[in-house]
Amino acid sequence: MHGASIDLQHAAAKVEQFIMEYGTNDEYLHYSFITNNELLGISDQMTDNIRKKCMEFVKKTYVEAEKLLKEHKDGISRVAELLMKEAIISAKDAEMAFRNEKPKEIKQRVKTH
Repeated sequence: MHGASIDLQHAAAKVEQFIMEYGTNDEYLHYSFITNNELLGISDQMTDNIRKKCMEFVKKTYVEAEKLLKEHKDGISRVAELLMKEAIISAKDAEMAFRNEKPKEIKQRVKTH
């Protein structure tokens, strides 16, 4: 199993936790399945349904994230290149690099001990 698969599993577990604890899902908006850190008795069918909803959500957001990364690949690459050169940059410098504008001034920062 590689890092991305593990990340997706962690994301699905976090989404499941939110749905179970806070009811943060359209279908279970006002329900909480956890009280005093204990899982309330719910059916296997409902548990399977919640897990299915979690995976659907994770897959949907993965596709959206992948789309955004592809759309903004050049800008992200420019920011990464600038970070490799400078190590520390300002938010303004990152935004300018992202938009392919030349940063007016990049301050060299020297670590002092």
